[in-house]
Amino acid sequence: MEAPRLRKIDPQEKIQAVITTARRLFVEHGYHSVSIPMIVKESRVSTGAIYHHFDNKEQLARRIYDQTLSEFQEMLEQRLAGQGDVLSRLSAFGKLLVDVAQSDPEMMRYMLFLNHGEFLSSCPPICSSTPFRWVQETIRNGIADGVLRSEHPFVAAASFIGAILRTIELSYQGVITESLDTLISPILDHALRFIRA
Repeated sequence: MEAPRLRKIDPQEKIQAVITTARRLFVEHGYHSVSIPMIVKESRVSTGAIYHHFDNKEQLARRIYDQTLSEFQEMLEQRLAGQGDVLSRLSAFGKLLVDVAQSDPEMMRYMLFLNHGEFLSSCPPICSSTPFRWVQETIRNGIADGVLRSEHPFVAAASFIGAILRTIELSYQGVITESLDTLISPILDHALRFIRA
């Protein structure tokens, strides 16, 4: 009788399992409380395999940071296709935040709650990353075009994004019990009201 063949796991699957598991553990326990042995146990990927791809926990954390922002940026670019005016583009960004909050709460919690500067000193805070700088630039352009009002584009961007993220946070805390997708219109209405001319 022939011995059963062991399924060989694709190295990319292993890496992704490690990244997904580590991101979840960082959110649940905080970066400093998570060890490589914890990641090994939860991901079921060996210590050797992890160290084959990542020199240390900080390098893994950097990969998670880069991949998370890259995924979010890609989703944003897809949402912006065909959105011409400033208000439609900002609304697409807001809807994306709400959709991610519901479909991938782990990703949203990672972006919302982790103090990345605490352990990734070379990385800008999430709020200074490419997608969020795009909001600032879009608002700056909207002010220049007279569609949006504010003397302070950065404060306007913080008001717009903050209204959405705070609502998501309150939902995660159970303060808001309605499904976020049923609240998307009032969320965007209030977020845009701060900055609309």
